[in-house]
Amino acid sequence: NFFTTSLQEQIYNTVEKSNSEFRRSLYGKFILTGGSSLISGLTQRLKLELKNMIPVGYGIDCVAKDSRQFSSWIGASMASCNEFHEMFTPVTKQEYEEKGAEQCIVQFNNYSL
Repeated sequence: NFFTTSLQEQIYNTVEKSNSEFRRSLYGKFILTGGSSLISGLTQRLKLELKNMIPVGYGIDCVAKDSRQFSSWIGASMASCNEFHEMFTPVTKQEYEEKGAEQCIVQFNNYSL
């Protein structure tokens, strides 16, 4: 149940449902965002808890920028700019149906801000 599992269990369960070839990179860098991520010690606690759950040899990196409480506003402002639409080509429904979720990951990995 979503409301009875811890945040680290939710992250772990989500990553474990992904294709096994992507798990190392998903654990290798995840992003905390939003006002609730400002809870003191959350980043360090998640790293510690997840490290005890994931396979030996996998690295954990959690990115939590100081301005993360404004992330949704920043993202929305970026998405409203013409330059954003020129830089990022979304995966179409047809591409997704033909190539699957891997296409989304490939396109995402090709973007750099």
